Amino acid sequence: MNQDSNADVAIADREMEEKANRAKEMLSRRYRGITNEQEAKHERKMKLERQMIHFPEEQKKTLRQHLAHEEAQILKESRRKLSPADFESLAIIGRGAFGEVRLVREGKISGNSEGRNIYALKM
Repeated sequence: MNQDSNADVAIADREMEEKANRAKEMLSRRYRGITNEQEAKHERKMKLERQMIHFPEEQKKTLRQHLAHEEAQILKESRRKLSPADFESLAIIGRGAFGEVRLVREGKISGNSEGRNIYALKM
């Protein structure tokens, strides 16, 4: 009985360690993503500053405000949740007990479908 108890504790310890490792990996990926986003934002700012070296101050101010607005839009878009309405349904490719799988194209329905990726979406 004591041996079974030790085995249960060892299993629980391994499970806890696996959970901790998954949490560390998730946090690490999130941190790298945030760092990469900040570096990209800084690079866009530096590129703009290099391009407007000889511009008048008033035009520089306007362009900086425009960049700030664009950065806010990028951030807003990155937080947006996707929904089935964000995809154009092409065909139903399977049905099951819990829903159906559709072949979809990213983006809203429009005349130009080139360049948009195709996915399988479980609904």
